[in-house]
Amino acid sequence: KPFSGHYQNPLTKMSCRYTGMRHLRPRQDIITKTENMIKAGVMREPVWLKVLKRSPPPPLLLNSKKRIPNIVLPTDRLYKIRSRTHASTEPFFAHGQIQSAGFLFANRQWELMQTKNISEKEAYRMVEEQLVNMKAVSLDQLKGLTSSLKEEGASTALLSDPAVAKQFSEWQMRLEEISWDDWELGQQVMLDHWICKAVLKWDWEKERYLRDATFEVELALLRHELFPSIPIPEDENDEAHDIGCEEDEDPESFDAHEEDAINTWYSTYGSWQTKAYNQPDLTKWTEQDKHALDRWILENCLSNTLTSKVDPMEVLDKLEEARDRLFPPFRSDDGDYSNLDEPHGSPDVAEVKKMIAGLAQSPKLAKAQISQINEWERSDQEAIARAYEDEKWDKRELAREKILFADRRARAKEEQRALDDWIKNEM
Repeated sequence: KPFSGHYQNPLTKMSCRYTGMRHLRPRQDIITKTENMIKAGVMREPVWLKVLKRSPPPPLLLNSKKRIPNIVLPTDRLYKIRSRTHASTEPFFAHGQIQSAGFLFANRQWELMQTKNISEKEAYRMVEEQLVNMKAVSLDQLKGLTSSLKEEGASTALLSDPAVAKQFSEWQMRLEEISWDDWELGQQVMLDHWICKAVLKWDWEKERYLRDATFEVELALLRHELFPSIPIPEDENDEAHDIGCEEDEDPESFDAHEEDAINTWYSTYGSWQTKAYNQPDLTKWTEQDKHALDRWILENCLSNTLTSKVDPMEVLDKLEEARDRLFPPFRSDDGDYSNLDEPHGSPDVAEVKKMIAGLAQSPKLAKAQISQINEWERSDQEAIARAYEDEKWDKRELAREKILFADRRARAKEEQRALDDWIKNEM
C-alpha cells in the first residue's frame, strides 16, 4: 500500500527525541561519584569517604596537546657564554635569593647593544671595563671611609642618618653584652652585611667583592674603626708583618714594583683574553699569534719550570695545561663556544703573585726552550699536514672507485635492458 501523508526522515525524527551528548557527564572523581550514588540511594555511605574528603586524591590530568612554551630571551645566549667562562662566581646566594652576576652582565651587554647600536664583542669589552672600574671605585670607597673614621670618629660619620645611628647604637650594646669572640658566625656575617648595606650603601653586586682577600682585609680594618672592641684578625696582622719584614730596604718601592708587575700581567692577560673572545677557536689562530701566546705563557705564567734539568716534553705538557687553565678550550659546534667540564675563572691576585715570584731567572734558557718547542710544534704540524694529504688521497681514491663502480653498474643495466628488448622483438 502506498504511503499517504507527510513523510519525515527517520534520522531527523530520532535526533529530535534523542537528546544525545547533553545527558553525558564528564569524568567525575571518586568522591563526587560516591556522593551522587549515596543521594540516589544506590549505596550507603562508606567508612572511607570522610577520610578521603579530608585527604583527597590528586585531580585527573587533562588531555591537553598544548605544551609549555619554550621562551627564549635575547640575553640567554649571552648569559650562557658568560657563565661558562666565569663560572667561579655563579651563583651568588643573597638573603634567600639566587643572584647571578652573569645574568646581570648579560643584561648590561644587551642594553649596550640596543642603546649604542654596537656589536656583541664591543659591548662585552665595555661591560668588562665597567665592572673593573666599579670594583676599583668600591675599593677606594672602602679605604676612604676607613681613613675618615680614623680622623673624625665613628659617631660623626654615622649620626647624620638617624636610622643608621640607632642601628649603630644597638650593635654597640650587643658588643658590650657579648664579646666578639663569643659571637656566632651568623651574627658576625650579619654585622658585615649591615656595614655593607647601611654604612657603605652597597648592593648585593658590590657585596660580592668581599670574596677578594684585599676587600676582606679592608673590611676588617673598617670594622675595627667602627667598633674598636672588635680586634683585627691575626691573618691581616701577619700579612702586614710579613710585608714589612721583607729583605728590601724600601718596602714602599717594593710594593709599588710588585703592584706594577701585577697590573702589567693583568693588562697583557686581558688583551689575550679579548683576542680569545674575538676568535674562540684557538686552532684558527695564525702561527705567529699561537707562538706569541705560548711565549707569553712560558715567560710570565710558568713558575720554576724552565730549568736545564726539566724534560722538554714535561715543559710542553705544562704549557698546554697552563693554556687550558688561562684560556679554556673552545669548540665552534656549540652555541656558547665552550667545551668546559669544570668551571674556570681568571687567576686571583695571590696566584699571580706566585707566578711572578717563581719565574725563571734565565731569559736565554727560556728563549732556547721556546725555540725548541716551536720546532717540535712545527714538525707536528708538518706530520699532521702529511696525514691530511694522505687522508685526502685516500678519499679521492675512494670517490674514484665509487664513480667507476656506478659507471659499471649503469653500463650493466643498459646491456640488460638492450638484451630484454632484443628478446621481446624476437618473440
